Amino acid sequence: MGVITPGAQADLVLWNGNPLEDPELFSGPTNAVLVIQAGEIVKDLR
Repeated sequence: MGVITPGAQADLVLWNGNPLEDPELFSGPTNAVLVIQAGEIVKDLR
């Protein structure tokens, strides 16, 4: 567990939907609309 705060490094993925309701979201790379790795944005399809 962690926090999302300014100055904190984090890995975070935002999905185009709710993966708890639709696990198939994990199968399509375009379903991950925002990926933050070690505090840096590495993918942003918003």
